[in-house]
Amino acid sequence: MSLRNVILVPAVLALSVPAAAQSAPDGFFIDGYAEIESLHTSNDDDNFSRANFDLGFEPSSTASNLPIGFTLGIDSVHGLGFNENAIYGALTYRADFGKFSLGAPRGVADDYLDFPPVGGLRALDLEITPVGSMGLVSFFALSHDTPYGLRYDGTFGQFDVGAAYHRFTDGDVDAYGLALRYRFNDMWKATGTIEHATPPGSSITRYAMAVEGESERLKGGLRYVSSDFGSSDINAVNGYLTYTPVERLDLTVSAINVESGGSTTIYGLDGRYTSTLGAYVAAGIADSSNSFSTIYNVSVGWEF
Repeated sequence: MSLRNVILVPAVLALSVPAAAQSAPDGFFIDGYAEIESLHTSNDDDNFSRANFDLGFEPSSTASNLPIGFTLGIDSVHGLGFNENAIYGALTYRADFGKFSLGAPRGVADDYLDFPPVGGLRALDLEITPVGSMGLVSFFALSHDTPYGLRYDGTFGQFDVGAAYHRFTDGDVDAYGLALRYRFNDMWKATGTIEHATPPGSSITRYAMAVEGESERLKGGLRYVSSDFGSSDINAVNGYLTYTPVERLDLTVSAINVESGGSTTIYGLDGRYTSTLGAYVAAGIADSSNSFSTIYNVSVGWEF
């Protein structure tokens, strides 16, 4: 199946870059997921897997009086021509005005602005990286060495703010990120992120803005992303709506319109049932206005 040709823009090819947390006792945690997808079209079948999670220790009044913790993370992608791994790790220091992470922390964009993939297809979300959920630090970490850097996260009233700097020594790449979230109340929030990276002889800037809301059984969001990959300008509008008819069952309808020298709309529908232990099974379907034939997806995974 030619998923790598879905709408992958030439600028990405030129760069040669191929949920819910559970807290352990005493301040230790693990957060993320591991999933295997089985993908089917009218003329091909394929498999894709991704594991993306963090574990660590977050100091609290019940766990330790020391404000020092740590995080270790992995992002592993395999299938459809991808065979990449990224490793993260940082010491953290929590002060009264925020938390500092030093070493190889994750970028801020992924944590502050994460939408569900269209049709539940994580492989498809990776293919549209310039306007998908993956930030620039994650994008480069899957093709370069460990992203050394410094990150700050703080909360001031109803505002959450994140800022980070990363350096990829093997590719001579610097990456900067800034994220800001405003929580109107328990139901609504608005988020904006900006990222800038400087690979040799080029530069990349990515802006994103989103509004999300949720109630007892409904959750939805609308996001705008604009990326400047060298000489290519890519813009997208992405929306989703999730309905939970019964506990642990989520039904999601989603779509994204991508403008890059032409217009492509991808739309999808997926459902997922998650057990009380975090294991889940999901199925989805995605189609497009002009880029590829219908893709069916069945996946199993574990949400930490």
